[in-house]
Amino acid sequence: MDQFSIKEIEALTGIKAHTIRIWEQRYGVVCPKRTENNIRFYTSEDLRKLLNVTALYNQGIKISKIASMDESALCKEVQVACKCNSIWDEEMAQLKLAMLSLDEDAFNHIIQRGILQCGVDATFEKLLFPFVIEMGNWWQTGMICTAHEHFVSHITKQTLLNQITSIINTPVDAKRVLLYLPAGEMHELSLLYAHYKLKKAGYKVLYLGQCVPIGAIKTALKTFKPTHAVTHLVTSECKDATAQMLNETQKLMEESNTLLHIAWTAQNCPSQEEFKSISFSPSIKEAIESLFNEI
Repeated sequence: MDQFSIKEIEALTGIKAHTIRIWEQRYGVVCPKRTENNIRFYTSEDLRKLLNVTALYNQGIKISKIASMDESALCKEVQVACKCNSIWDEEMAQLKLAMLSLDEDAFNHIIQRGILQCGVDATFEKLLFPFVIEMGNWWQTGMICTAHEHFVSHITKQTLLNQITSIINTPVDAKRVLLYLPAGEMHELSLLYAHYKLKKAGYKVLYLGQCVPIGAIKTALKTFKPTHAVTHLVTSECKDATAQMLNETQKLMEESNTLLHIAWTAQNCPSQEEFKSISFSPSIKEAIESLFNEI
């Protein structure tokens, strides 16, 4: 993807189109090209420069000073600013460029650099998950295509799986937790992160994945015998279907003496009083914290 409209540049940089045009006219920050039909467009290099300019501008540096820097000085200043403040803004900008060019090596390098500098937890919570959320907004508004969304999701999932499998020697007497997504639910990145956090904390985890039918949950509860279960609901179904699913699930949890923690980011979260064997939280992070407090 090497051509961007002013609307796409605005979405990717967070700078209003009107401001970008002023920067062009007054300071020559970038010089957009035109198609044969005389429509303005920006290149990947323009986007890269504008992301760097934005990083400094957001640190309070005047645009006139930023515009006077050559490319080398601009990049060095961005690196210094990020070290003095937060590395995540710059890393977020670099992830955008790697995603748009579908550069897997570059994307992985940025992730690994974050892990080495700040650790796994911080890299996911401050970089990757915020990026995935922002990417979802771009996809919904047509700024990126399905290829970009799948590209980011695959690499994020693979990184999580690598972290999960690197944790070994779970204690024999460890508490057991079941993780699954119910029928109709496909968004598993947050649940995989829960798998990583729980395994890192010493829990024995059974991860069943996406779209798990009620019969499979029943089998897992009977065989694995977990004290707790965690799931995540994103998709909004009709109220009656959701109530039926929750009633069936609550019955299974009560029969197996298992407490279910649901991260509920779909619409119309049920009342806690209706489902006493289920703990509702607004995010997977808070669901895990609730579980830690219970066990």
